[in-house]
Amino acid sequence: MSSVRCPQCRTVFSGWASACPGCGFSPPFSGQATSDSLRKKFGLGLTVLLGGRRREVQVLLGAMTRPLPVPVYVNSNSAWASRMDRKRAGSRTQPSWFKAFLMIWTACFLVYLGGLALYWVLNHYTASPVTPATSYAIQPLLTRVDHWKNSLGMKFVRVDKVFFCVWETRVRDFDKFVETTNHEGSSEWRSPGFEQSSTHPVIHVNWDDATAFCRWLTSKERKIGLLSRNQHYRLPTDSEWSCAIGMASETQGRHSVTKAVYSWGDAWPPPAESGNFAISHDGYDHTSPVGSFRPNRYGLYDMAGNVWEWCAEFYENDGNAHILRGGSWNDAYPDYLLLSYRGLGLSSCGASDRGFRCVIDDSSVQL
Repeated sequence: MSSVRCPQCRTVFSGWASACPGCGFSPPFSGQATSDSLRKKFGLGLTVLLGGRRREVQVLLGAMTRPLPVPVYVNSNSAWASRMDRKRAGSRTQPSWFKAFLMIWTACFLVYLGGLALYWVLNHYTASPVTPATSYAIQPLLTRVDHWKNSLGMKFVRVDKVFFCVWETRVRDFDKFVETTNHEGSSEWRSPGFEQSSTHPVIHVNWDDATAFCRWLTSKERKIGLLSRNQHYRLPTDSEWSCAIGMASETQGRHSVTKAVYSWGDAWPPPAESGNFAISHDGYDHTSPVGSFRPNRYGLYDMAGNVWEWCAEFYENDGNAHILRGGSWNDAYPDYLLLSYRGLGLSSCGASDRGFRCVIDDSSVQL
C-alpha cells in the first residue's frame, strides 16, 4: 500500500488512513460539492415524502452521499498517477449517487403502488349505491312514459293499467334466472330436441317456473332501485291478455271463442309472414326468435303463434290447470289460432310449445 505525506505537518502515513496521526488533519473530500448539490436537488422531495421531517432528511442524505477520503500519494508526482488518483476517487463516490437514485425511485414506486391499492379499496368497499339511469326510472314511466327496458334488456310497453313485455321471455333471460338462483326445474328447456338460440322463447317451463322467474326478477330490480315496493313482475291475467290483443270488450266465458277473429284478420288460411304457425310458410320448423314477425298495434310480438303463453288464473274452476293463450308453432287447427281461444295446461307440466310473457304491475297507479 502506498504512503502519503500530510500537507501540514509533512508526516508520512498509510495512504488509506482517514486522518494524519501527527496533526489530525483530514484529506479533502472530492465529493463534498456533490453532497451539497444532491441535498439541494432531492432534499425538498424527500422532505415531502417523509412528512416534513427535515432533520431526518438531512441525516439520511448525509449518510447516503458521504464520499470516501481521497489519499494523497507520495509518489503521485507524475501526470499518469494524478489521472489514476482522480479516476479512483471518482469511482469511489459513484455508488452514493446510485444509492440515492435507487432509494428515491423505490420510494416513488411504492407511493404509486400505495395509491393504486387505496383507489381499489375505496372503489371496491365504499362504492355508492347504484343510481338508476334516466331511461330506467320506472316511476315516471308508469305515469308519463309508454315504454321501458329493464336490467335484462326486456322491453315493455303500456297496455291499459300494466306494462306488457313486447316479446315472450327469452332463453337468455331464463338462463340468467337459473344461473343466479340454481332453480330446480326441468332441464328440457336447455335441450328441447331442436336448435334454439338465446333469443328464442324459453320452452318446457311450467306455470310454477314462470311465476318463480317473476318473483326473482322483482326482487332483483327492487334491490338496484328499478322497481318500487308497489311494483312487481307477474304473469298477465286473462282479461289483460285480451286487452293486449284489442279485445278488451270480450265478455264470453273462457271456454268460448269469438269466431273469425285472427291476428291477421278474418280470412283462412293465414297469409305468409303473419306468424309462426304449423300451417304457415314462415321458414321455421319449430320456434322462431322473438320479434321475427310484425307486432300488433300495441307493439307486442307473437301474440299469436310461436308458443302458448301462461296466464295468471286457473282455467274456469279447475284448480290444477291454468289458462294458455296465443297458439303456437305446433298448431294448424283454425280454432286454436283464434285470438279469443283459451287453452289449458296442468300447472306442473311444460311442453315444447309453451312459454310465458311478463307484465309489470303497479298498484299505486290509478289510470
